[in-house]
Amino acid sequence: MLSTLDALVLLHLKEQGYEAAAEAMQKALGNQVDTAAASGDSSRPSLLRYLTRRGGERRGHDYAIISEWARGTLAEYKVELCRVLYPLFAFCYLDIVASGERDCAASFFETFHGDHSLVHREELNQLRQVTAPEQERQNEYVTRLRSRRYEVEMSAFSRTLLLHFMHEHDLLCAPRPGLVSLCP
Repeated sequence: MLSTLDALVLLHLKEQGYEAAAEAMQKALGNQVDTAAASGDSSRPSLLRYLTRRGGERRGHDYAIISEWARGTLAEYKVELCRVLYPLFAFCYLDIVASGERDCAASFFETFHGDHSLVHREELNQLRQVTAPEQERQNEYVTRLRSRRYEVEMSAFSRTLLLHFMHEHDLLCAPRPGLVSLCP
């Protein structure tokens, strides 16, 4: 039997839909990994939680980092970089709700909604009504937000700064590709 860490990685690959990678890992390890043991192992609960789902706490932490960074940049880039914060807030909140982490979603909303209340009051009222995954499909604003691009105009340099920062810090708060368009 190989290490619990190997089993956790294999479990993560399977749960995220990376079947080919999971099979390749299984072959490389000689079919000796017992993922059932890893899923019930309590010796590394935080690692298991991190590997098997993104977690609302991580999204909240990542959003706080990018928000602080955007608000602390030079004045000439600050306005452009702060424009992306509302769509990131909205998508992070909705992803936490979709994961079923109600308490975490409520905490995230209460912590960060004030940053957007002056400009996005109506949208925040719509988001606040969504507290469970099944409510997403019933909310017109959320359906529109999820099905269309949210375009944010910014210079090429600001865009590069943002993408580099997010990549460098391995931030999970980015929405799925194509939902937020950073237009030059």
